[in-house]
Amino acid sequence: ATVQTAALDLGTILQQKQNLGPLSSSFTISGKGADPKTAKASLKGRVNSIVLKQYNYRDVDLSGSLANQQVTFTTSIVDPNIHVSLTGEADISKEFPAVTLDAMIDSIKLQPLHLAPATTIYRAKIKGNFPVTDPDHLQGNLLITQSLLIRDDQRLQLDTINLLAGNNDAGQFIKLNSDMVN
Repeated sequence: ATVQTAALDLGTILQQKQNLGPLSSSFTISGKGADPKTAKASLKGRVNSIVLKQYNYRDVDLSGSLANQQVTFTTSIVDPNIHVSLTGEADISKEFPAVTLDAMIDSIKLQPLHLAPATTIYRAKIKGNFPVTDPDHLQGNLLITQSLLIRDDQRLQLDTINLLAGNNDAGQFIKLNSDMVN
């Protein structure tokens, strides 16, 4: 299937006019099967334009696939106020999927995106591997490096932030290690 939209008014359809606006996009979807256990599918497309919180995001590329209950996905956006790329994989054969991700946030300028009142810019490299995403038994690792937060004229640079979740003889644990807090 090829699905295209031209100024589809999501705000009116979803009764969220204050947060959602027109969507223009083009996607190609192919596959077979409706049961996630046996389905095979692929998706590739681009959101040419979507208005979220009164900001017009442009040129969001998306692709992904599903086969043997394994999902892969890639997305990126290059915009004057947000430049991000993300790849990931998920094993959806379990109740709580196993997830890995790799993201590069080159920059997010939060004020023009209407996400913060003051000038705020963030950048980082993020890697995550969570073989168990059950909130009651979370296991995995999230590593944030090259992290930089700028707010007005203040700069906060963090070398590494590491979040480790798992369990041992004492029970469930979540450990956070960074320059500022352990």
